[in-house]
Amino acid sequence: MTCLAVWIAALLVLAGGAWAIDLPPTQLYSTGTSDYLTVAPSYTVSGGIYAYLYDLTNATASDHIVGFSLIFPSVVPVSTFTDIVKPDGWTAYVRVSGNKVNWQASEGYAIAPAATKTFGFSCKFAPSAAEDAVADSSRGEFGYSGTTYGPIPEPAGLAVLAVGVSGLMSFSLRRRTK
Repeated sequence: MTCLAVWIAALLVLAGGAWAIDLPPTQLYSTGTSDYLTVAPSYTVSGGIYAYLYDLTNATASDHIVGFSLIFPSVVPVSTFTDIVKPDGWTAYVRVSGNKVNWQASEGYAIAPAATKTFGFSCKFAPSAAEDAVADSSRGEFGYSGTTYGPIPEPAGLAVLAVGVSGLMSFSLRRRTK
């Protein structure tokens, strides 16, 4: 019974505490060129809410980036996203019809070569273990695209946790009745 209490206490501490995780950076490439942008995703979790941040770095020699979009799988309801993070001089739009979040730069606020800007949002969904969010960025007719990490509902993960806890409880009860 002591072991079960320790496991439950550890789960409660983890669920209530906050921690930050950096995910592997990904690249957005331009068609027909070797130019690219780097997306460095990360997230923090606190009280069951995940706050995602995407540092977009312009790795080109001369392009100025004026737009950034994240497109999510249809199972991720972007209408539930809150606390949209946008750099100064940028606007953000949540597009339910395309299941994406778009950011647009105002005149004079583009991401210059070698510069980085941070974008983000909060939601109740944990990150996917695979690159499943499509990231796009553009300047005029130039476009950069690729995939990066994003949130996805994980009911299977919760089911595994529930089965594990019930197994521990069953094991504990069996030990007590012997």
